[in-house]
Parts: sequence; C-alpha cells; structure tokens
Amino acid sequence: MLCNAAARGAVLAAALAIAPLAHAGVLATELLPMPLAPEMKSSTQLYLPEAFDPKQPTWVSYTLIAVSPTAEPEGQVVVTGMFEREPTAPTAGTVLFEPRDLRVTKSAGTIQQQFEQNFGKRSESELRSIWGDTMYDAYVAVNAGTGRMLDGTAVRELPPLSQGDPILLVSVENAKGIQPAGLLITVGQGEIPAAHRPNVESTGAFQLGLGIGKMLPILLLIGVGYIAYRVIQSRRGG
Repeated sequence: MLCNAAARGAVLAAALAIAPLAHAGVLATELLPMPLAPEMKSSTQLYLPEAFDPKQPTWVSYTLIAVSPTAEPEGQVVVTGMFEREPTAPTAGTVLFEPRDLRVTKSAGTIQQQFEQNFGKRSESELRSIWGDTMYDAYVAVNAGTGRMLDGTAVRELPPLSQGDPILLVSVENAKGIQPAGLLITVGQGEIPAAHRPNVESTGAFQLGLGIGKMLPILLLIGVGYIAYRVIQSRRGG
C-alpha cells in the first residue's frame, strides 16, 4: 500500500511543481510540504536556469496553505527568501503570513476520510510522530469543523544581483498559532503571471489568488508529507 500511495503522491506533487513552469517568465518552482513537521525540509535551494538575467529584478511568489486548531485563527508564519551571498533588505527577503491577510475556510469534514482512502488508516501515534503534535491537533480540529484552513499568496521583488549567485535560498523560519501545511515557491522575471499575483489592497495585505483545492489541496500536502517521512524512515531502516 505504501508503494501505491507513494506513486500517487509523487504524481500529484510533480503536477503541482511542473504546472507553474508553463507560464511565461517563470524560471523555477518548488513545493515544500509540511515544512515544520519533524524530519521534513523547512528550507530549499532553487537553482535558476540559464534564462535567468542577473541584471534584471526577480520576483518570488509564495503561496501558503496553513491550518488552525481554532475557529478564530491567530499567530503567523515567517518565510525568508534571498539569493546566496547577496545582501538583501528585510522588506524584500521576508514574508510574514498572518490570518488577517489570508483567506479562511471551513472544512467540509472529509479530510480524514479522503486521507485514509488514499494513504490508508494510520494510528494517532504514527501521525503525531510524522507531523508533530501541533500539526496533528490542527488537522483533527479542521476535520472536526472546529479548526480552519487558510491560504494566500504574497510576492516579493529582489533587485538585480550585485555579487551573489543565481541560487535562491528559501526557508520557513517559524510558525506560531497557525501551522504551514505547505508552501509553493515560484520564481520568475518580467511580468508576474496572474496565477502568482497577489490581490494587494490599500492596507498592504495580500490575499489569495487561487482557491484551496484548485492548486494546493491540503490533502495532497499532508499525504506528500506522510510519504516523504515514510521514505526517509525506510532508507534509515526504520
């Protein structure tokens, strides 16, 4: 069953990662599933292709899917992104996701059922070890209808390179309250495609460009996180 689930997860993850590259101006993209869960990657390096022009500014689009254990989400998720060896101002290299800036939705109560159909029934102790207590509690709350799902897109512009390398370093630094279920990173130059452009209001807040379930289903993110963890454990002989 694990092999079948891994195959489904790999296909879905690949589809999410490849789709943004179809847009003109997009240079690279990567998905970080459950970045703060135990043994999962909280940071990544995106190596930009030859089409990258170091003399031009670069935009980075961050689409976050998060979960909250409460009906009134609180807290924040902090993300940083900058070129390797390149001095970067905090305003250009840091994104602060807060519930007031994100779309908040209520689950229909089918997440657990769908997860078990795709990845099998797992014990509470196993899922807590994979996701961590905070994420697991939020998952249970969302499934019960007392928690909430959140999603949104933010964009930061990095200036032309002065001394750095064409390698973008992105990290989910920390979270308080709301928990990141996944982060989609898209890097490009020139005009930002509509799919990666935030809806910036007069308050400076950013809101969602694409709906949950259209681009980053929370089920997929949780499933990919689960499969990645199991692969790590199998390679370690666990």
